[in-house]
Amino acid sequence: MFHTGLHDRYHRPADDPDTLDYKGATRIVQFLLDFATALDNHNSPFEFRDGSLQDDRAAIRLHETGITDLLDTNGITASYVPGKPSHLRVTNVRNSASRPRNWPTSGAKISTICNIPIDDINGLAGAFQSLLDSPSLTFIPKRSAMRKTIKLQPIENIQIAGAHLISDLGDPRVFYVQQVRKDSSSARMGISQGDTLIPRHTRNTDVLDWLARPKPRNAVFVERNGSILLFK
Repeated sequence: MFHTGLHDRYHRPADDPDTLDYKGATRIVQFLLDFATALDNHNSPFEFRDGSLQDDRAAIRLHETGITDLLDTNGITASYVPGKPSHLRVTNVRNSASRPRNWPTSGAKISTICNIPIDDINGLAGAFQSLLDSPSLTFIPKRSAMRKTIKLQPIENIQIAGAHLISDLGDPRVFYVQQVRKDSSSARMGISQGDTLIPRHTRNTDVLDWLARPKPRNAVFVERNGSILLFK
């Protein structure tokens, strides 16, 4: 499958023309033409690996748990090891004078967050409070087999109207709801943990402003368990 990147409005009511990457689509068409030509001229056997699409989907789900934001807060950029969803490979670490000596470096493999394995997405999603309080990370250095555990700075998330939110990886106008306080205005509106808030009109609707002052109520779609809700 060839695409210009995944986003949460794909094939949904808010998937408007302004979400299309026209230049990217043109590049893909040219690439496919070149690719077909290369295939026609190729004589040796091909090797195929199934797993890249699963890695993309896993990366999106991992971001929904807040792990991507947690790592970014601590100056760490990491991605899935191809075909091995049980690890994240550190690809970049921001320089910092206050960084401890035992901090992971590029090439290290992250195996757990808050003692929860990387491939346990549901477990990580349920540990969001730990990301706010006292998160930790276990990794294997690039040139060592000895696991190391370090403490991280808590996640920097958005809290508004009694709801903890995390912005989408591909579209900062879309937000995931991580927690909702029971007595909050968000709870009274019907917002629940696990919801995805998607602006109905991307050019003139701000989800955060809508959540603080939900009028008109139909300005935001709420995706819940694969279904689209529109509060009226």
